[in-house]
Amino acid sequence: MLVTLTTHRNAAIRAKAAQGVASLKPRGAAQSLALALGDADAQVRAAAAVGLGQLGARGSVDRLFLALEHGVLEASTSIGQLASAAEITRLLGYLGRLAFDGLSPALGEILARADVPERSKLDVVARLAELATSGAKMFLQDYVAALPPGAGGAVRRAAEDAAMRIVD
Repeated sequence: MLVTLTTHRNAAIRAKAAQGVASLKPRGAAQSLALALGDADAQVRAAAAVGLGQLGARGSVDRLFLALEHGVLEASTSIGQLASAAEITRLLGYLGRLAFDGLSPALGEILARADVPERSKLDVVARLAELATSGAKMFLQDYVAALPPGAGGAVRRAAEDAAMRIVD
């Protein structure tokens, strides 16, 4: 029943239904939310994007990228939560093309994930160093500051070095 409400005529009901689907995880949840990414209403699209990340719907990453390209910035966080190493490389291709503020949630999620290879995390840091914007510098500084003392290893050192090299 809840899944069918994601297609209700009232956008507010569709948005709440998408949130409920993400929380309750009924059968067909990922497919329903993936379809809702194309909804006419921005709140429904946002709820669907967030919900796909909550569900761990790795099969929806391509649709999330498409949604991100169409201005659904909430897709960024879910991409960061779900992306494989190859998809992380794809995401890095958006740096400089999309607003940094829209991509930074994905980058934060990637750097926080234990299942992401260190090489991919170092690629993120290197790409941010190449970008060399004040936003990239602040992001790297905030990342390092949020790490517990002694944590982060090579990624931490690379982030510290990159932040120092970016001129204000």
